[in-house]
Amino acid sequence: MENQNVKGGWCKASLVLGVIAMIFALLPLASAWFMLLTGVNYLLAPIGIICGVVALVKSQNLKKSIIGMVLCIVALCLPFFLAELYVESAAESVGNAMDMLSNF
Repeated sequence: MENQNVKGGWCKASLVLGVIAMIFALLPLASAWFMLLTGVNYLLAPIGIICGVVALVKSQNLKKSIIGMVLCIVALCLPFFLAELYVESAAESVGNAMDMLSNF
């Protein structure tokens, strides 16, 4: 088999993990049930940061690796800044559930 030399694999991994981590960080704004998935964010973001650092060390695509690392760092910090909105969303969901149960 031929030996394929993949250029930029680490920076692409960092970028993809950063985007996925951002999605998991913002999902609880849509529904309180998605708060259960924020743990996935804390697993993916550090892996994305490590991939970005490896890409920087290997001098791969610097723009993609830096953007991926920034996305991962923001995805790690976002739940702390949006905690109040997460709680409001959860309270609204509980209120809607209670209204639905009272109409039964």
